[in-house]
Amino acid sequence: MKPEKNYVSGEHHYKTRFWCGMVAGGGLGAWIGGGLFQSGWLVLAFSVGASVVCGLMADHWRDGFWDFVLELLTSFWWWW
Repeated sequence: MKPEKNYVSGEHHYKTRFWCGMVAGGGLGAWIGGGLFQSGWLVLAFSVGASVVCGLMADHWRDGFWDFVLELLTSFWWWW
């Protein structure tokens, strides 16, 4: 089987993990940046930076990244 036809660990899984990590990172970055900064541009820059970092981390660490994010969110549930 050719590598591009491998549906178990093929390229589409990288894209899925990366984009899901970017969406989650953008939301978390906007939430944290909104509490840290007053300027909208700084919140946007922090959110974009967090989304790229979380996208790369989600692909690299896979399920370990999501376990960490869920543990982080459940430990700070009282912030909401």
